[in-house]
Amino acid sequence: MRRRRPVVRVLSGALLALVVVAFLSSVQVAAGTERFPCAKEDERSAASPEPAQKEIGTETGQFAPDFTLPDLDGDELSLAELRGCVLIIEFWASWCPPCWQSAVHLDELSQRYEDEGLVVIGISLDQSLGAIEGFLEATGEPDITVLWGSYSAAVEVAEEYGVRGIPQALVVDREGVIRYSGHPGLITSDTLAPVW
Repeated sequence: MRRRRPVVRVLSGALLALVVVAFLSSVQVAAGTERFPCAKEDERSAASPEPAQKEIGTETGQFAPDFTLPDLDGDELSLAELRGCVLIIEFWASWCPPCWQSAVHLDELSQRYEDEGLVVIGISLDQSLGAIEGFLEATGEPDITVLWGSYSAAVEVAEEYGVRGIPQALVVDREGVIRYSGHPGLITSDTLAPVW
């Protein structure tokens, strides 16, 4: 005679699995919102229309194309995860003299407007992690989130955004719409005023 599993044992196993999945999901959401408090889950899901209704592109007034790159700790970050934040996305490299000046300028903006939900993302077009780390150390560890992963991964995002020269920056509003594209040194309080 075969012994059947009690229904209670099966249900408690399923319940335990659901609790574990829910816990892990809440840890991931909490970690993301802890790092970027402006990126709230409810704002990300309701902030913009369905992809079919969006005009995605790299021009002012278009929705910025989504991308995913790891930060210097290896944690993947996507543009969609930052919905709800005002973003400055800068393409730069350590071998670019004007990028050194823009790093200082963007660091000042980041510190000044952090409480309003500004996040500065730097996509490095350097060929090595050592060059990036040397740049950050020499510029006093500016308050920017550096994304890289590899030279080819960063170049792929730069090509998608039509970057022809660096430094180049975009201001992206809380819904993911590009509000400015150009030299980061020209981003001022007036440039940022319409996105708050």
